Amino acid sequence: MAIVARVDGLADFRRVVRGAAPELDKELRKAMRAAVAPIVSDARAHLNALPGTGPRTAKQVRSSVTQSAVSVSLVPKAGFELAREFGAKGIKVSHYEMHTRRGVVQVTRAMNYASPRVFDRWTGNRFTLDSSVSGRGLFPAASRGGLKAVEQVTAAIERTMQKLGD
Repeated sequence: MAIVARVDGLADFRRVVRGAAPELDKELRKAMRAAVAPIVSDARAHLNALPGTGPRTAKQVRSSVTQSAVSVSLVPKAGFELAREFGAKGIKVSHYEMHTRRGVVQVTRAMNYASPRVFDRWTGNRFTLDSSVSGRGLFPAASRGGLKAVEQVTAAIERTMQKLGD
């Protein structure tokens, strides 16, 4: 699950920059990564504050810079990261048979995944860049710092264009 900011024509621009001045391309890549660093740290801080699996989930928030985009993602490793981010809808009921010395016993077990000790309640998955009503870590952080990150990436591209023109 990732939040990606793609820039049209960035791949071609970076190819030209790399051919003319490779150090400028490296500088641009560092500036793009620095633009999303506050989102990563904000998301990690919010996820670390959550009980249970929050700190383990916080370690999975990463940023990446590709040829044409910059992104912040929640890389799932253990399988519970999406539930930690968005919550759970309710109770899961399991029915199974338990074999004992006295015979077979029918067992019903209920697990409330929406409790604060497990994943908290479902937050929904409605997300826009300027206001987030979903998520607990990555998506609220992206809604708070996303527009600023886009402005910083745009400014870095403009600085690189000016240096290339000099």
